[in-house]
Amino acid sequence: MQGRLRPLGGGRGRPRHGPRPPGRLRGHQAPQAAALGDAPEARARLGRAHGLGALRKTWTRDYVAWVGSIELPERDEREALGFYLASTLDWIGRTGELRRRCLEIAGRDRFRPYVDALCRLKGVDEMCALAFVATVDDFSRFRNGRSVRSYFGLVPSRHDSGERTGRSGGITKAGDATVRRAVVEGLSSLANHRDARKAVPGEGHGASAAVEAEAVRCNERNQRRFGDLVARGKGANVAKVAVASEVVSEMWALGRMVDRELGRA
Repeated sequence: MQGRLRPLGGGRGRPRHGPRPPGRLRGHQAPQAAALGDAPEARARLGRAHGLGALRKTWTRDYVAWVGSIELPERDEREALGFYLASTLDWIGRTGELRRRCLEIAGRDRFRPYVDALCRLKGVDEMCALAFVATVDDFSRFRNGRSVRSYFGLVPSRHDSGERTGRSGGITKAGDATVRRAVVEGLSSLANHRDARKAVPGEGHGASAAVEAEAVRCNERNQRRFGDLVARGKGANVAKVAVASEVVSEMWALGRMVDRELGRA
């Protein structure tokens, strides 16, 4: 069937799917029409235009080689494929450079103590920690953990109508979506966590014994909460968001500990 995918060989890092013969490229899918779009959309259009289906979000070197080796019968199709591929690779390259610069910023004196402390939590890497610290800026402006959860839109929404009040819905998703998304995505491997102590990079990534001990307690609590929610029949994604709500509170609490250690409380 046109546009369907068929499996190729297995193997780590190798593409798992290949295209069936694509249909003709429609006029609105020409590369000129995509010039104003961003690269993630170009990647999606690449898949739709050439019957490749949903392309991977993470592109390995082998996967890029496979996409580049696709042969199409029409000249305009080949031009469009080349444009989409070049746009995506350019976006990947610029994203990598931006990440490198962000990690350099995370190493500055202003951010390093906080980033090192927050990275002791499972699911929090340097990029997530830096985004949180830069967004919060002054940890003392929040009174408690619930105000932090509310700020990042990780509290349940309320539905009150007539006599029916107090019904809770999904999270509000208010506030900064970048931090919320980074925390939730960072917890994707939560089901595989066993050790409450997180392995961190070596020299230059220090945290006090008090911060280390508090982070271990937080990790243990988060692992139990995730397991309990799944055992009660909650979906993994629902449980992950519930834990993310606790994690932002814990990040704030660790930040306040660093404030006191640095005499900024």
